[in-house]
Parts: sequence; structure tokens; C-alpha cells
Amino acid sequence: MGDFNVIMESSVKKGFRSHRFCRSLGFSKCMEECGMMDAGFSGNNFTWTNGRRMRNRIMKRLDRVMYNDKWLEEFSIVTVRHLPRTASDHNTILLKCALSDTPPIRYLKFLNFWTDQIDFKDIVKNNGRNMSMAMPCM
Repeated sequence: MGDFNVIMESSVKKGFRSHRFCRSLGFSKCMEECGMMDAGFSGNNFTWTNGRRMRNRIMKRLDRVMYNDKWLEEFSIVTVRHLPRTASDHNTILLKCALSDTPPIRYLKFLNFWTDQIDFKDIVKNNGRNMSMAMPCM
């Protein structure tokens, strides 16, 4: 993940001269030989700008997340979001990885100080097995 300083196709560049594929051939070949895949993204198409005004502005997608089959075995869900630019000429990238779509099981966390509360016994008695509704999960 990061600024690879190269684009892989003309659709990820806007402004100035059009992209020449020969400039990114080495990077593309290396990523292919290493079995790397682009994770894709949501958000703005471009992650870098030269910061100039309209006619002289150049925008490119230089920053990306790449992964291989080994990574995918560990994290079956990979999402990438391009966040807005702030102080840098690059967008911030948010990477989220998860094991599966299934939400994790949330267990009740019991804190001993609850027993010191005046109405603790009444809450337990009135709610029985449904105690998780009476006491928030932390």
C-alpha cells in the first residue's frame, strides 16, 4: 500500500499529455510476476494532484493497495477508500481488512461495579436471561 509513483492505465490520469504505457510497463510486469492484484477503491478516481490551476492541473491515481493470494487467504475482505486530500498533494487512503462478512459475536461484558448499584438485584430479577438489554455492552 502506498505511493507507487506510476500509473497503470490512461484512465487514471487527467491533464497534460496522455499516458504512454511504456512508462508503466516495468511496474505492471513486476506486479504480474509477483502475483499482485489491485484491491480497487471507492471515492475519488485520482489520489494525487500537482496543485496547479485548471489548464495546468495534472491528476493521477499514484496511490494504491496491492495484494496477493497469500494476503487474501488471511483477509477475505479488503476495502479501500480514497478520502479527501487535506494538507498533502496525496489523498489519504483508508484500508479495511476483515476475515468474512459475518459480524463478530458480541458477548456481554460484566463489570463488577454494577453489583454496587442500588437497583442491580431488581434489574437482574426483572430481566432474567435478557440482562444484556438492561446493561450496555462496552
